[in-house]
Amino acid sequence: MPSVPSPSYLLIEEYGPLALALRSALKKFAPGHGALTAKNLREARETILAQPPELIILDFDPPFPGTMAFLEEVRAACPETRVLVLSPGISREVMEERGARAGLHFLEKPFELMDFGTAVQAMLAPGSSRGTLAGLSIADVAMLGCVGGLTACFEIRAHPGGEGALHLAAGRIQHAA
Repeated sequence: MPSVPSPSYLLIEEYGPLALALRSALKKFAPGHGALTAKNLREARETILAQPPELIILDFDPPFPGTMAFLEEVRAACPETRVLVLSPGISREVMEERGARAGLHFLEKPFELMDFGTAVQAMLAPGSSRGTLAGLSIADVAMLGCVGGLTACFEIRAHPGGEGALHLAAGRIQHAA
C-alpha cells in the first residue's frame, strides 16, 4: 500500500462514482492531507492497520454490516481518530445538541458541498476540539443505530461493574436500561 502524507483521512464509500466525487471535493477542502479510500470495512481495517488516519469519513447510506464492531476495533487501535458519518435522517438541530465533543460526528445526506467541506476542515484543523473515538459513548451507538435503521440489541458494560442494554428495532429505541 503506498504511503500518503500525514495527517490523512480515510473515505469509506462503496459506490465508485460517489467516492470519486467526494475525493475530488476533499482535494479542495483538505489540500495537503493524504487521501486513503476503502470500498468496505474489510478494506478499511487493512488500511487503518497499515496507516492510521486522523479522520474517517464513513458513508452510512446504506449502513455497512458490522459497523459497531469496526468502530470498537478502530477505537482500540486509534483512539484519537475522528469519524464523520454521512447519513440521512439526522437533523442539524440534533447535531448541535450533541456538540463538538461527541465521539461520532454526523452530516445529514443530502448535504451542501460547502457544509461537507466545513465539517472536514473543522475535524482536520490542528488542535481541533472535535471529539475522537476515545469518547465513543452509548449516545453515539444509539444515534448510529437509529440513523442506520438497525435492529439490534447492545449489551452495555461500564467500569466497574455497571451494565445495561439498548434494544433497537428498525432504528427506533424499544428499550434502554
